[in-house]
Amino acid sequence: ILDNNLDVRNIIARATLAAKQCKGQYMIHEARYTEELRAKIIREQNIINEMEHALETGEFVVYFQPKYELDHCRPSGAEALVRWKHDDGTLTPPNDFIELFEKSGLLLSLDLYMFERVCRAQRKRLDRGLACPPVSDISSPFFWASADIPD
Repeated sequence: ILDNNLDVRNIIARATLAAKQCKGQYMIHEARYTEELRAKIIREQNIINEMEHALETGEFVVYFQPKYELDHCRPSGAEALVRWKHDDGTLTPPNDFIELFEKSGLLLSLDLYMFERVCRAQRKRLDRGLACPPVSDISSPFFWASADIPD
């Protein structure tokens, strides 16, 4: 602790945050609280604070990545990939939020959200008389859906 003006509560909080960085990593024998660690924690907390609202307002978008049969060089299905599209149009990739959904207990909510979106896409294709190759999601072990790739 370089700041002698910090109270004991803040010193303990910072030491605890630093120690959490070592959890489960048995080859790391020391941890330090840094401003980079503080910035990371603040970024993660901001994401966690926005997650439920983003689910409610439909900020998550499904991107369909085609899967191909190499023997026949044709599409055989797709994977449903999630992206977080903010109100300002910027996209947050899943590696920035999936782990936070897991930690916060909201991953199942995201899975159900994605399942519903994929099923809606499937329903639209069926209503238009189009085929529905299977669609799966690789971002979560809980999600799997059979749906179609939208036009």
